[in-house]
Amino acid sequence: MSIGFAAVIWLCRPGMANNPCAAPFTTTVVASGKAVRVTHRPQATAATFDCFYVYPTVSRETTDNADLRVQPAERDVAIAQGSPFSSVCNVWAPMYRQLTLTALLNNHYYQKQYQKIAYESMVQGWHEYLSHYNRGRPIVFIGHSQGGQLLIRLLHNEVERDPALRKQVVMAVLLGANVVVSTDRRVPGSFASLPLCTSLHEAWCVIAYSTFANPPPTNSIFAIPGQGVSLPDETARSGVSIACTNPGALGGGSASLTASFTIGHTGYWWAPANPAPRNVATPWVSYPGLFTAQCVHRGDSSWLSVTRNGSPGAWPHLFIDTPEWGLHRYDMSVALDALIRDVGGAEGAWRMVACRRRGFTCASPVGMHSSVSRLRRLQQRCPPAAAARSPQRRLPRLR
Repeated sequence: MSIGFAAVIWLCRPGMANNPCAAPFTTTVVASGKAVRVTHRPQATAATFDCFYVYPTVSRETTDNADLRVQPAERDVAIAQGSPFSSVCNVWAPMYRQLTLTALLNNHYYQKQYQKIAYESMVQGWHEYLSHYNRGRPIVFIGHSQGGQLLIRLLHNEVERDPALRKQVVMAVLLGANVVVSTDRRVPGSFASLPLCTSLHEAWCVIAYSTFANPPPTNSIFAIPGQGVSLPDETARSGVSIACTNPGALGGGSASLTASFTIGHTGYWWAPANPAPRNVATPWVSYPGLFTAQCVHRGDSSWLSVTRNGSPGAWPHLFIDTPEWGLHRYDMSVALDALIRDVGGAEGAWRMVACRRRGFTCASPVGMHSSVSRLRRLQQRCPPAAAARSPQRRLPRLR
């Protein structure tokens, strides 16, 4: 039976006042303990691409499911996770009746009746976005923790089963959510038609991982199939593994990662308390090469293994959770720059394929992944092959 909800409340919607996903992304870059420069990343106003973002578990309400009030926790996590992607897409994020920290502490998080409320509430936002706002634009799905779990279900239940919607998928970024990959054709994975990303210039694919500084223990909440945050119907422990794609090296191997943290937005429980020295005046701080990362597959575990470079006492000062949680709270922060680059690369690849489908002469997206301005160059290199014969056939402009 479907659960009825009130009207959709938007946490982030392009053009809305006080939109947390449109917060400035001005960043102080810190290297070797010193501020070396300040960077400004412009927003992709009226972009061709949309991002549908579902935020992680942040609500401190005392009920098992949150209400739909926009509170500091939701705003702060949207600034920390959603706003950086506004440089490559229009970010949409509905409020939903998520499972709260109370549900987690009371061991109600995995009870189906509460999960049903959270999922159907999020789906209501998805349906409103799709029917009233999307207008056929290509979509990047972004979710972390509970948000990633809900998007796994949405992609499986609604997107993969709709051929037209499948064509609109640019990429899915699903972090800390236990995306399942089949290693035996008799055992299904989370998705039937969305593979893991293996190249910077690839669309219609998934980036997924959970970060650990040490190997996950046997009781880990992440990285091991059939337990922890794995969906209730994904109980298989053999014939499957948990997905790991290194956002800094999608083709495999190790990579140096630039970690980025927002400053002063600590309303959600896993925000870093001391991400930067007090004299940093920008809303963001980044640390190039703070971590070296690579995917590790050992036994029944698969995880993004991160090693911190430099002095352990240097900035940023990060809180390390219990072993079974790993570095879950920093899944997105440790690789934020790489993730934005990966989304830009997928958008370039998606545009190139769409260009060819429409009969245009198209250039390769190689080297055009790192910014909106470079995506515009891809459009300029994609002139109509038969413009004189078909003047009405035009590629939508990137603005």
